[in-house]
Amino acid sequence: MHCAEIEDTDERVTPAAPEETSLRLYPAGTVLVAMYGGFNQIGRTGLLRKPAAVNQAISAIQVSPTKLWPDYLLAVLNLSVHHWKWVASSSRKDPNITAADVRGFPIAIPPMNEQRAIAAALRDIAGLTGSLDALIAKKRDLKQAAMQQLLTDQFTKLLDAHLPDWRERRKELQQSTLGAEEWSL
Repeated sequence: MHCAEIEDTDERVTPAAPEETSLRLYPAGTVLVAMYGGFNQIGRTGLLRKPAAVNQAISAIQVSPTKLWPDYLLAVLNLSVHHWKWVASSSRKDPNITAADVRGFPIAIPPMNEQRAIAAALRDIAGLTGSLDALIAKKRDLKQAAMQQLLTDQFTKLLDAHLPDWRERRKELQQSTLGAEEWSL
């Protein structure tokens, strides 16, 4: 889980599995909390956007959407990941939290309109930071492409055009730990 909405997963169960086993299908709007699976996984959350089954390492929280907005609950729980890690590491040999830990977690519940406004504002900020992350990645890729182009034939052609004696001058360079005295381009 990645502390965000869950639209789809890589793993699936058959449609018959809930009927043939004790597997339970949770509805959209269910908030999930990872109880174990490694210290960095504990306390991670997710919000189901479509019905799904979960394994025993996950605590599923179904709320009444008239009392507690699932997106708000997700935000509160995401803010509390450090709390879950503290609980997991302070009280047990193998780091984990229990369903009782999740049930006993205190949550401030403002009026519904405030819950929705808080969740919407945080969703907008997450969208903006996601867009900025994508832009930074794109700029990083452009920088990498420019660097590669500068260090290939295009750069050699540019040197040939503007510094005809660059190949001879290169031979005068001293040996360095970065490479041989005469690099071939």
